[in-house]
Amino acid sequence: MATVLAPVAQESDVLTPAAKAMHEFIGRVRQAFETETTIDRMLASTERALKHLLARDDCLDGLNIDRQEFRSWKVYVDPDHLFCIHVSHQKPIYRRGVHDHGELGWAVYGVHKGEIIQQLYAREDDGSEAGRATLRALPEIAQHDGDAVIVPVSGAHAPRNDSGVEAWVVVIRSRDLETIWRNFYNVEKGVVVRQRKSGD
Repeated sequence: MATVLAPVAQESDVLTPAAKAMHEFIGRVRQAFETETTIDRMLASTERALKHLLARDDCLDGLNIDRQEFRSWKVYVDPDHLFCIHVSHQKPIYRRGVHDHGELGWAVYGVHKGEIIQQLYAREDDGSEAGRATLRALPEIAQHDGDAVIVPVSGAHAPRNDSGVEAWVVVIRSRDLETIWRNFYNVEKGVVVRQRKSGD
């Protein structure tokens, strides 16, 4: 398959023309957005495309990232469909709080190298009480090299790395986190806070 360079929505010093695997992944996702007619099929196609990318040895090749630094890099924001791709180099013993990607948001969370525990939640209240939320933890999912998990529309999750090994993660989200309002949850206290916060 010939590599077609992704259209650029904004200046990016991370995604270079040499990032062949990432460009092919972007092309597959764009095709899913332009051909699938339901969100479930779109996300399933995106998950398959991400698994294909994660399994490639050249998954991160050509990206302008510092392999020694622990951080997240914004790789791409699609100018037509608005999805956003990040690559993260995560420390061992890394934990995120419980959050969602906005009421219309979704994510597909993939592991290239390492191990991540993905904790998904189902929201059980109707949102009628301001600042309150009841979440039920779903069974944990252990993600290893090549695994991808869909965080569904309006779904809440909290990824963590309990191992002593660093991890390389590729995440595609419905929108750039800098542009959306999201919910952040304290599950034990039943509290939800809505913020426009871009942290990965």
